[in-house]
Amino acid sequence: MLPLVLHFVFTQCRPILLLYVAARTYLKDVVVYDLTSTTYGTTLEIEHRQVHMGNSTMEKSLQDFLECTRDDVEDSLYSMSSGDYTGRCTTVPEGTHKVDMTLNYVLLIGCVSMVLVLVLLLISSGIRNIGEGRYLAWTKSMASKPCYKLMSRLLLLEVFVLLARHIYSIYQEATKGEFRQAELFLELYVTQIGLLAYSAVKLMESTATSFNEETESFQDLQFKRGWSSVFTETNMDFSNSLVTALYKAKSGLKKDLLDMIDGEGCSNLDEVFQACAPAEYGNLENDDESEDDSKA
Repeated sequence: MLPLVLHFVFTQCRPILLLYVAARTYLKDVVVYDLTSTTYGTTLEIEHRQVHMGNSTMEKSLQDFLECTRDDVEDSLYSMSSGDYTGRCTTVPEGTHKVDMTLNYVLLIGCVSMVLVLVLLLISSGIRNIGEGRYLAWTKSMASKPCYKLMSRLLLLEVFVLLARHIYSIYQEATKGEFRQAELFLELYVTQIGLLAYSAVKLMESTATSFNEETESFQDLQFKRGWSSVFTETNMDFSNSLVTALYKAKSGLKKDLLDMIDGEGCSNLDEVFQACAPAEYGNLENDDESEDDSKA
């Protein structure tokens, strides 16, 4: 049971986890920029730090000060204190603190809640082993579940609000005739936005395979999937490997397919060949059976 839950959380739910990690990093970088966007010369920067941050910051290099600022911003995203948030090296204004803390917690709670709900649904399904054919079928149909659609769309809405918050910050700076943040938006945040987009697409993506996983014969299959698969192999990856192994077995090279079958689970080559018939073929077979019944 443990390998099943770990595989589902860290491999199948990876887009959800990446969505939060990317969103939090993106939000932190935006807040850091807002706090350090004023340009000073070297002497003015030192005077500014001495007046506003205290003499203790003078013992640090500018790089140390910026790193300290990043740590303060990250702490502020989880701090529920009222008013301005004052860290070791910088102060986050109350308005900014409340908005960004709320965005961070909404995303965190949304992602954690979605994973927990899906795990509970998985446990209640009766699936107990990562190698069960039913597990492949369940994860394929996961994206079509109403609760999944609702929660994934809420997460995407939260990401949209996060991007809108940054765009508004860029707009405020642009109205002052400054476009540094707009340039940084395109130059530095592209990878983070790309990760957000990738996670969002994967979150909404429905997987398609060559099998008809809804059949009872497929769901009764037992495959070998050890601990090495828990963190590295999605169910879609396994299905693709199964297709390749079936093709090789049909050509007489049965070793790969035999290595994937859990013989102790009473699955054999004949059962796998029959259960893994292409979905289109299975539909035609059902149609032929229904036609024969009608003729009878």
